[in-house]
Amino acid sequence: MKRAGFTMLEIMAVIVISGILAAIAVPRFTEFISKNRLSAQAKNLTGFLRMARSNAIAHKSNYGVFIDTTNNTYGVFSDKNENCIFDSTSEELIKGPQSLRPEVYWVKIKVDNHTIIFNYYGTSNGGYITLGREKADTLVETGAILVRVFPLSGRITMDWTSKSAAKGLP
Repeated sequence: MKRAGFTMLEIMAVIVISGILAAIAVPRFTEFISKNRLSAQAKNLTGFLRMARSNAIAHKSNYGVFIDTTNNTYGVFSDKNENCIFDSTSEELIKGPQSLRPEVYWVKIKVDNHTIIFNYYGTSNGGYITLGREKADTLVETGAILVRVFPLSGRITMDWTSKSAAKGLP
């Protein structure tokens, strides 16, 4: 008469194999989550830039996105006094301030006064912002995301980049 069930040896073999598979999968999964969070933050920043450009065209006025590296925030504002700098006392904050996720850092910012301004034609002062999963001083080959605003067209792009591209931009 046979008994139904598994032997202790079979159960131990399944547990060992499951442990090996989990040890392989967990680091890759955490890497996937980290890259996904960085991508989501860059998409959010790109959305803020597109909102500022759309508002500038629709309202025939200057709108901008400020970047506050001290508080790790950014936001969309109406540049009523047209000085191309966000002044919380005299200008209307349209959206934000939005905080960076704790695991996302400003790697490099090449924007006048840390503010990108769009005028009523949709053009801008241009510049680029690189977001990464590590601070600028310790960036390794983990990749970063470059958000670029072209000055003449106001076009906004977002691309994955590497360490060399992130630090070697003009």
